[in-house]
Amino acid sequence: MHYVVEHAIRDLTDGTATDPDTATALYIDRYLAEKLGGAANKTARFLRLLRALRKHISAIVRDVWAEVCASDFKPLSFELRFGGNGLPEARVQTGSMEVALGGVIDRVDGYVKDGRLYLKVVDYKTGSKSFRLSDVLNGLNLQM
Repeated sequence: MHYVVEHAIRDLTDGTATDPDTATALYIDRYLAEKLGGAANKTARFLRLLRALRKHISAIVRDVWAEVCASDFKPLSFELRFGGNGLPEARVQTGSMEVALGGVIDRVDGYVKDGRLYLKVVDYKTGSKSFRLSDVLNGLNLQM
């Protein structure tokens, strides 16, 4: 889901694509071919689920693209990494403890007004996740 949304919105933003449904179909087909080994040897059930998923992903891409078009904010970066090999990690000092934050931001949008850049961080949510305090205490599965 993230792969298709990211690539379709990127192409629509830079003008490589003009139609959300066409861009969505292109990247679903590309993902199937490159990451899943193509449609050959896939079960009928898998292909049926993929057809249903196509409809849902197309609707999501259309909605995301409509939101982008209706906003003064425009996508600046996709899958932006911070910490590790990306941008510098964010560091937060609290008392005697310092916490380093890193991760991947699905999309960063920007808007300039009166010479000042405003940023919007977008995180796509496509699944459900249960909250476990032990994960948080161990620095796992954190969301900002």
